Amino acid sequence: MKPPSPQFFLFLGFSTLLLPWTPIAGATVTLYMQGKGPIASQKTKADGAFSFHGLQPRSEEYWVAIARDGFFSEEERHLTISPGLEAVYAPITMESCDQGHCQPHLKTIRVMPSCA
Repeated sequence: MKPPSPQFFLFLGFSTLLLPWTPIAGATVTLYMQGKGPIASQKTKADGAFSFHGLQPRSEEYWVAIARDGFFSEEERHLTISPGLEAVYAPITMESCDQGHCQPHLKTIRVMPSCA
């Protein structure tokens, strides 16, 4: 009998830009895999958490797109699943916007300070 293949998880959480670590419930999170496109989708829980179970380590990268009314859409790219890891965690920050003013060109541009 062959042992079951290990299951790997991808878990990410949310917060707003103006109120760090404030959960965003009810956002739609879509998981993509390079070369395949969208492979799963779900809504965030009350605590802003979501998870995709049963992912296998691959050379292809995963990414997620997150959308919810009242917030600019976000993407988190270059996510990889490595053998031996049961979870990958990355908080994702979403910036709020007024109804009708959530077009990408209106989003705040974050500038990193220069290294001296």
